[in-house]
Amino acid sequence: MWPSRSAESEQPHVTNLPSRASSLTVEETTEFAERLAELTEAGLPLSAGLRAAAADASSTRLAGVLRMIAAELDAGVGLDVALGRMERRLPAYVQGVVRAGIRSGELTTLLTHMATADRNARQTRREIRLALAYPLLLLTMMFGLLLFVMFIVLPNMKMLYADFDTDMPALTEIMLTAGDLM
Repeated sequence: MWPSRSAESEQPHVTNLPSRASSLTVEETTEFAERLAELTEAGLPLSAGLRAAAADASSTRLAGVLRMIAAELDAGVGLDVALGRMERRLPAYVQGVVRAGIRSGELTTLLTHMATADRNARQTRREIRLALAYPLLLLTMMFGLLLFVMFIVLPNMKMLYADFDTDMPALTEIMLTAGDLM
C-alpha cells in the first residue's frame, strides 16, 4: 500500500532544509501524527492530503513540513524515506513509529496511539505544574511574611520593649537574633 524504503541514493532528493531548521514542537508533532493518521485511515492520496492539511495547519512550521513531505512523495520517495529526510524537523521517535507502522500494516493505529500518548503526557505535565503552583505560592508568601515580621515588626517591638524598659520574651529574642544573623 505505501511505497517501501529503497536506497535513498536512487531516489530524488526534493527537500533542501536549511542547516538550522527548527524542529516541530510537541504540540505540532502531535498534530502531525493526527493528520497523517486521518489521511491513512481515509485512504486518500498522501501527497494531496498533506498539502490540504498544510493549508489548515496550526503553524507555518508544521505547514512547511507537510508541504515538504508532499513534495518528496510526489517525487516518488517512500513515506519513511521522506520522513527520514526531515530528521532536523521531526523527532526520531515519529520516524520510528511510521517505519514500524508501515512494516506492520498498522500505521493509522500506531500514529493514533502516539498522538494520544503525546496528548496525555502534555496533560499530565500541565496537571503536575498546576498541582505544584499552589504550594509554591504559599511557601513564597510564608517566606515573605516571615521576612516582614523579622525585619519590620520585631525591630519595632524591640524598640517598644526598650522604651518600656522591660525584658522581651525568649521567642522574640530568638527571632530578633535570627533576623540580625540574616
